[in-house]
Amino acid sequence: MKNQGELVKMQVVLMVMDGEVTVAPPFVQLLPYGYHKTEKGDFLVDEEAVVDILAYYSSREVDPVIDYEHQTLTGKEAPAAAWIKGMESRGAAGIWSPVRWCPRAKGMVESGEYRYLSPVFMKDPVTNRVKYILHAALTNTPCIDGMTPIVNKSETGGNAEHSKEELITMKNIAEALGLAATATETEVMGAITALKTAAGKVTVACKGVLTALGLNEGAKEPEVVGTIMAMKSGSDQTSGLAAQVKTLSTKLAEREATELVQMAMTAGKITPAQNDWAKNYATTDPEGFKVFVAKAATVVQMGDKGKQPAAPADSAAADLTPAELMVCKQLGIAEADFKKTKKA
Repeated sequence: MKNQGELVKMQVVLMVMDGEVTVAPPFVQLLPYGYHKTEKGDFLVDEEAVVDILAYYSSREVDPVIDYEHQTLTGKEAPAAAWIKGMESRGAAGIWSPVRWCPRAKGMVESGEYRYLSPVFMKDPVTNRVKYILHAALTNTPCIDGMTPIVNKSETGGNAEHSKEELITMKNIAEALGLAATATETEVMGAITALKTAAGKVTVACKGVLTALGLNEGAKEPEVVGTIMAMKSGSDQTSGLAAQVKTLSTKLAEREATELVQMAMTAGKITPAQNDWAKNYATTDPEGFKVFVAKAATVVQMGDKGKQPAAPADSAAADLTPAELMVCKQLGIAEADFKKTKKA
């Protein structure tokens, strides 16, 4: 299936016949720019007039009509030939409008039955400056000399196709810029200028980032990247030092825990069997372990190095294990009696 652009191109080619333009244009001139003398009075279209004309059009919700031979002014039947769908200033070329043609008028324009447009407007009686445009009409006897013809039959078919191609290209450009397909030439040029300006001012980083880095708003990319790399390097060094400190802190905690457990065992507050539990407790919560040791009852009398005293070789308890000796001491049983009971 052909895309819309190709279909438009084919339609343009089919409309160009016998070397004459036969296309009803999508835009028409409503008023020429400058001061003009006519049989019905003089008028002026300058910058001030343009502002008033466009402002008045924007304030209205009803599309102005283009009729046949000013039939709207007669009060009789006045069918529309086309509808004005917007107004724009084209500088020295005057006020132009995109239009939507009605089928009958489109055929009459393309066949050459109508060639000119005649506007109806209100003006200031003192300055002759145009205030606003009411509507317009198709005519072959325009009052304003110098109006751009709706269709110019002096052009060749090749030129007509080229003109239509320019309109298609402008539409494509507008869409590429993110504008509506009906965007005016002024809007398109404004968007292009904005892009060019933005391209000349490449933003390296937002203002907040530059401020955080301690850089000026106009800082270039190398300066920003260099600052970030320097900070990253410093951060890596800090991370390394932090890891070393953490390792040392862990070793110191383990050493302190070992000492606390040894002291507790020497004081008889824990047994050798409780060594692992006590060391874990002292490592994770050294202050809590100190409170535990201070308040715990003495479990067993220990030697200088935290070990249970061994029984003399010739003692009755020589054959008893350290645990058995501890049981005897806690229960007040003589080692010899325990030994007899054990043998039995």
